[in-house]
Amino acid sequence: MVIVEINIEKVIYEIDCLFRKEVGEILNNMELWGILDDSEGNGKRGGFNVHYYYPLLFYDFYKDIGIGYFKILSVYSRLFLMYCLLVDRITDDYRRTASPEDILLLSSLQKRALSILYKIFGSDSEFWRYFHRYYLDYLGAVLNEQNKHFDRISSYPFDEFKKIASGKSALAKTVTAALGILKGSEKEIEILDLSQDYFYIAYQLYDDLVDWKKDIENRQFSYILTKLIIENEIPETCINCNVIRKFLFCSDVAEEIMEVAREYYEKALEVLGDYKFLSWRRIIHDYMDRCTILRDDIINIKRKVRRGGGSKTPMGAGSMSKVVVKTSGGRLAKEVIEESVKHSIEFLLKLQGQKGFWEDFLLDVGYSTEWVTGYVGNSLISAMVFNESIRDKLKLASRALIGAQHPIGGWGFNEDSGVDADSTSNVVIFLRRMGKLVGEQAVKVLKENQNGDGGFGTYSIKEILREQEKLNINFSAPIELYGGWTSSDIQITAIAIQALLAIGLERESEVMRRGVSFIIGKQHSEGYWDAYWTEGKILGTSFCVQTLNKFCKCGRYIKRALLWLIDIQSEEGGWSNQVTPVLNPYDTALALLAFMVKGSGIDCSKSIKEGIEWLIANQLEDGSWESSPIMVIPRPWEKNQPNRQYKMPAIRDDKRIFTTATVLRALLGYCKWMSV
Repeated sequence: MVIVEINIEKVIYEIDCLFRKEVGEILNNMELWGILDDSEGNGKRGGFNVHYYYPLLFYDFYKDIGIGYFKILSVYSRLFLMYCLLVDRITDDYRRTASPEDILLLSSLQKRALSILYKIFGSDSEFWRYFHRYYLDYLGAVLNEQNKHFDRISSYPFDEFKKIASGKSALAKTVTAALGILKGSEKEIEILDLSQDYFYIAYQLYDDLVDWKKDIENRQFSYILTKLIIENEIPETCINCNVIRKFLFCSDVAEEIMEVAREYYEKALEVLGDYKFLSWRRIIHDYMDRCTILRDDIINIKRKVRRGGGSKTPMGAGSMSKVVVKTSGGRLAKEVIEESVKHSIEFLLKLQGQKGFWEDFLLDVGYSTEWVTGYVGNSLISAMVFNESIRDKLKLASRALIGAQHPIGGWGFNEDSGVDADSTSNVVIFLRRMGKLVGEQAVKVLKENQNGDGGFGTYSIKEILREQEKLNINFSAPIELYGGWTSSDIQITAIAIQALLAIGLERESEVMRRGVSFIIGKQHSEGYWDAYWTEGKILGTSFCVQTLNKFCKCGRYIKRALLWLIDIQSEEGGWSNQVTPVLNPYDTALALLAFMVKGSGIDCSKSIKEGIEWLIANQLEDGSWESSPIMVIPRPWEKNQPNRQYKMPAIRDDKRIFTTATVLRALLGYCKWMSV
């Protein structure tokens, strides 16, 4: 994000405060903060949410009107964003009808938004001419889509789609019209109108392709689905996710749609002419890149399928393979486990990039490379006996990571993010297991992250100050706002201790003693641990058990944790994250890894066997496992993420690499456990 001459983090913080003050009473009383989830988008460690702070995208051109107007208009635009999201929820789901609470909230949001505008513009202002036009475009688009393409298949010309796509986003243009009127120059308004129309046409094409499965379930027949169904003469009685998936990824429709989307993003740039609009241009380029990534992913998937390779189904479209699990003497048959392991290894190896990195978790800052590669490497390094090519792949990964080491000696989410203890620890452990020297710099980085309470924070104050010196926009807020990201976290402490042990730090050292004491002191009476960056209780618990197992006199804490994990295991054999009841492979694998520590004094064999059976039964056809919401991005100043009032939505590992690597660890651990 290119924002000039303002402290963007400070402005975002102030906008958030204004917004909560404006609508807190409504939303707290009605408990409807959940309608914001769809607008959060992908955050990042140090992220900038485009939809929340839309006026700031045009600050570089309209900065003369004063930052105060941008703050006020950001609150206004977020209110109308919530309004549009609630309208979408009501109209997009045929199983839902508007409740009295929905109607009341819609009215309240609209009233609050308009009251903000009336404070800025008098009733005779030229602004209202623009507003009236945009609002009619929005209502017309919503009604047209609902009447013609909801729960029915009808002709969907591209010109009609363009009108609906640009109309549904028309209220975004009220922001740029407001800025133009405040500046006293209307000639840029029409230019930005056209640019935004092109942008949202492209955005809608991308979004419809990503959400095709959800649209099928809701019987919302988008332009893409309608085109696919009509051109392939698919009978309405045969329309389901399996049929649509086959036609979508066996035809060229998906690639063609992404090419059209790219063309419209290019038009959105072209109409700007000589106007700079730096931040707006950057956003257009970012979204254009997303189209390219998705198009290339689809092409690669089809190429592999045609060669007889795996059939990875992106965007959550995969079907479960439901492998029949055979048992022998109370344990799973060795052949069943080995087949599952080999299949998952093939999936991971196919997705390694040419430079050696694995990429997952697409955030605004880009894919994670360094953190994810270290994590995946640590999973595959124990699997070399199953696949001879793993060694060469891991050598390539280790060279990539050594070359990516940041100047101070650590690693981060990717090359554009600051050094953090989580990424550094995962990479250090992997490189040491590969026989590589990591040097004293990495040790210094990790020790720098240890706080006064003995725990380790994700970032250190010193690292944030270094990033600020480099003018990294992700760390431009006043240093006191980073109290959350620098605070001690259970999972970060656990992995940092493991990394320091891998480097050779003595277990009896003061650093270790304080770290272990911090972990012990944070265990809940039920037996679990929380973690800062995740959704749920399993991650922190699993990492703490695995770390405490390396130290003497920690048996009772481990036992308490394992008993808690046994108690919360589902009848089906899997685990949920304990925030939602949905069982998922990631948390199931983490729970199993905790059970496989030695010397716990608890018979976990039944839980382990049932958990492994559940994982194998839910392996996808391409060897992977379905991802689930894993990562939560707290705001920099929030210290107690699990109990925050306004949670950000959790983020999936969209390529399923991270989840699959975690399950692979559990399966390999089970193989080792069987041999004992």
